[in-house]
Amino acid sequence: MLIEARGTIRLSHGPKENRARPAIDALFRSAALAFGLDVIGVILTGSLDDGTAGLLAVKRSGGTTVIQDPADALAPSMPSSAAKHVDIDHKVSLSKLGPLLVRLSKESPRAEQRVMHETLKIEAEIAASKTGMLGGIAKIGEPSLFTCPDCHGTLLKIKDEQLLRFRCHTGHAFGAQSMLATLNETTEDTIWSAVRALQEGAMLLEHLAQHARDAGQVNEANSLDREAQDKLERAELVRKTLTRADRDGVSAS
Repeated sequence: MLIEARGTIRLSHGPKENRARPAIDALFRSAALAFGLDVIGVILTGSLDDGTAGLLAVKRSGGTTVIQDPADALAPSMPSSAAKHVDIDHKVSLSKLGPLLVRLSKESPRAEQRVMHETLKIEAEIAASKTGMLGGIAKIGEPSLFTCPDCHGTLLKIKDEQLLRFRCHTGHAFGAQSMLATLNETTEDTIWSAVRALQEGAMLLEHLAQHARDAGQVNEANSLDREAQDKLERAELVRKTLTRADRDGVSAS
């Protein structure tokens, strides 16, 4: 969902941001571009760094930034990330948020209208599925060493002194925390795929061994059994390494 001038709401199937769409960053950028200092951006409980880039756009356009107090949030990552990278105007508990928004909606904006940065305009156009703007990504970023987890294209590092972000040429976008979480998930999936492949290979070898044994080829069967056992031992080693890492991660948190 995007906000356009004169209060129009637009539903768009643009590129995912932080592997999600609808995406809060795209919504916030569109609102900042359409209404500038009249926007009130609010970040509530949630995981990773969704919303930080969008709230920064609200702030830079002169809007008001609000977050739920991380100490009051069930999942504090999103408001904590916003507080780390954005100059927050109001930090309140959930019980005080409603009265605050009522009061802010009745007040006249105190900030001065700001000139919209080209980066904001380009990213808002990309979110609106205007594919002609994808060429503009080169204007707002520089090639990084990473590839996009969604399409495997080269990720560009967005030129932003306050926040590390990435976009690829097809428009997919990632915050640093979301990118790291995605890479960790991809790594784990790859390792479990390796375990599965080793186990399936061992199962096939066991079938071949039995077939050889039935045919009276004892030496061949024994050789296949040893190869199957080797694969099972390697699979178990990888499994133990992965589960140990999971336990260490849980205990560290």
